[in-house]
Amino acid sequence: DAVLALDAEHPRALGLRGEIAAAIDARQRQEEAERQADEAIKSADALFDAGDPASAMDLLSNHPGDVPRVAAALARLQQRQRATSDREVEARRAVHDRRAAEVVAAARAQIEAGKHREALEELEHFTPSHPDVDRVLRDVRRETERRREPQWVAEQTATAAAEITAGRFEDALSRLNRLPQSSRDQEEVAALLARAEAGTSAVNEAQGGRHAATAQLNDAEAAANGWDPARTLAILET
Repeated sequence: DAVLALDAEHPRALGLRGEIAAAIDARQRQEEAERQADEAIKSADALFDAGDPASAMDLLSNHPGDVPRVAAALARLQQRQRATSDREVEARRAVHDRRAAEVVAAARAQIEAGKHREALEELEHFTPSHPDVDRVLRDVRRETERRREPQWVAEQTATAAAEITAGRFEDALSRLNRLPQSSRDQEEVAALLARAEAGTSAVNEAQGGRHAATAQLNDAEAAANGWDPARTLAILET
């Protein structure tokens, strides 16, 4: 820092700044690679313990980059697989299937009780992944979005109505145009759209008139300053 502070534009200072930035960038990339490696190893261990050694080893085999810890973890899982009997693998898979079935049943009970958010959280926190849980999770997410849309549309419509009342027609028009077409076709929203469009047009016309009047006055002032009374009078009469 002291060297850079003496002359920040000196070639050596610029070179040092580039080296420092490159070192910081390399360090950040290394930390991110290590974080991803840790997550992959953790997920692979969970898959193996759940009775799915093939997916566990595929996950590590397909991990991007050359990370020694990932290779070591893969070798460790391969050794575990050789030491694990087929019966033990099936037993672990059965436990995983049972846990998945229990989570799915609990989530469906919560959905029937109207607790969609709780069901979503429970499914999202299930590890390692399971096809049955993933399928129900997708269904719950779609249903949650479907239920959330009417509330969002109502909030946007109310905000647009307030903007129209305040004379902020362009803001209201932009907000309403972001709504789904099915919502814009509703009578209430369509009426607000018409008001917003009319207000925007009126504002634009008024602004155009003000610009023309300003230009006319500027021309008249220029003519008056040039001691041309006849031209000034002609401009003001137009």
